[in-house]
Amino acid sequence: MLFDGTEASFAEWQMAGPGGFNFTSDCTLESFGGLGMLYHPQLFESPATFRMEWMMPGDENSGVFVGNWEPDPEYLPNPAWDAVDHGYEIQIDATDDADSTTGAIYNFQAPDAAARDAALNPPGEWNAYEITVDDPVVEVRLNGTLINQFTSIDPARDLSATKLGIQNHGAGDEVYFRRIQVATPDAGAAELDLEVTPSRRSVKPGRAGTFRATLRNTGDAAADGARLCATAPRSKAAIVGRDCTAAGTLEPSDSLRDAIAVKAKRSAAGDRIRVRVTVKAANAERVSETVTLKVKKKKRKRGR
Repeated sequence: MLFDGTEASFAEWQMAGPGGFNFTSDCTLESFGGLGMLYHPQLFESPATFRMEWMMPGDENSGVFVGNWEPDPEYLPNPAWDAVDHGYEIQIDATDDADSTTGAIYNFQAPDAAARDAALNPPGEWNAYEITVDDPVVEVRLNGTLINQFTSIDPARDLSATKLGIQNHGAGDEVYFRRIQVATPDAGAAELDLEVTPSRRSVKPGRAGTFRATLRNTGDAAADGARLCATAPRSKAAIVGRDCTAAGTLEPSDSLRDAIAVKAKRSAAGDRIRVRVTVKAANAERVSETVTLKVKKKKRKRGR
């Protein structure tokens, strides 16, 4: 995990150029000023895949830089331009310019517009980039959909290894980032196991039933950004408290236990409620389990 929402992981990054990024109260990174770039100094051999979530509240501008660049303090007009001239930027911008819009390899190749538009969440909502650098190819996925596949032919832009940078474009362009991570072939794989056990099989209408969920990482790599979520049909029930529990980074052999309370609506008397519990992580397959909660019928009052 390159940025896991903690100030400690934020401190590992370095700034090139003017402006910067704020560490916000909700543990995200907020760009300000510019033009500059926040980058992680570690160099990753190709192939490498970077995953991150980003959100722009309105008509903002930012981007993600990949490539084997090294911000030179003497580089003009400022060190951030070293990545501009010797790497590739995957754009974040709502402009209509085809090779400068969200998902474009900036000034080199436009994204698949139809695929991008179908996958893109609107301003104010979070989007996820998955960017794979596999020399000489850069692949861009938006919310799981492949929207760009670019082959570099520029010898000045080396992709045999890559850093990662995020751009602060300028005043008024506040873009937010969270859950920034990298996966490489030697990183191993996380594997999630889920067990859900109801504390009782039936409840009275208007009462809550509790399920005990146990999440385990049985793989040989940490599960990044692991989350345990529960859903139930709104017409019959409601999840009490939070729908999701964040485990953060779940190391191999670690486990997370959580209690999920589901309140049956009075109108659901006599019904069966199917509760779906799902585990998600950035570098592991999603795992789900469905359990059933029976709602007792209402007892009729006897007349005198």
